[in-house]
Amino acid sequence: MSKIFPTQMDIFIVADSVRQESGGKVSLLGVFAGGRIVIGSNQRLPAPIPLAFYCLFSSGEGEFAAKAKIHTPSKGEIGPFDLPGVTKIPNQSITMLLNFPIIVLPDLGKYVLEIFLDDKSYKDEFSLEQTDHSVT
Repeated sequence: MSKIFPTQMDIFIVADSVRQESGGKVSLLGVFAGGRIVIGSNQRLPAPIPLAFYCLFSSGEGEFAAKAKIHTPSKGEIGPFDLPGVTKIPNQSITMLLNFPIIVLPDLGKYVLEIFLDDKSYKDEFSLEQTDHSVT
């Protein structure tokens, strides 16, 4: 099988949890609209939260080693995380589900999830924001 890297990450969804179901379906629980995670004014930093990512690649083909890391607003990193290798078959998508039962986000601001297929990088953003009222 030849190796052609995907041109982009086509779908990126941030949620509380992502689960693979039978028949190729995926269940998303607690989707953060626009990738905006909002915590209450009563929550202190760093913020320990459940966090999951649904990532889909439509183009490309071949077998790829996979890993991910998260870039923090203060230019730090969470990870890297080794992921199972993936095989991209023509006319089928790669679906990657990353679940963190609890991950600690240290800062408010913009985060970047970076996924590597072999050494090629794909990035998308999400944010951690704090509301001015208490959330229970």
